[in-house]
Amino acid sequence: MNLFVRRLILILWVVALTTENVNGCPVQCSCSSATNGRTVQCQTKELQSIPLNLPNDTYRLYINSNSISVIHAGAFINMPLLDLIQISYNKVSKIENNAFDESSGLEKL
Repeated sequence: MNLFVRRLILILWVVALTTENVNGCPVQCSCSSATNGRTVQCQTKELQSIPLNLPNDTYRLYINSNSISVIHAGAFINMPLLDLIQISYNKVSKIENNAFDESSGLEKL
């Protein structure tokens, strides 16, 4: 493989990584940090599903006013600080078993 092809692959790989997250935040969302965790705001983004790459230190998650129809099992795994999920004004018709198993600190849904 010549040097040009290697550089092209490296550039494409970097672009792919940076489009998934920006500073640990899904690219379609905005995030802000506080002492108790991160607030992730993904309102009115025409999301079809909950982003898979949410930061582990998410404390508050605003995903209202989208087109989310299913809350998959493990959707909130590895987010021990998660306290609030605002998911109103979506099209939720199914919540899979174990969707909130890893959300023992969740106080408001």
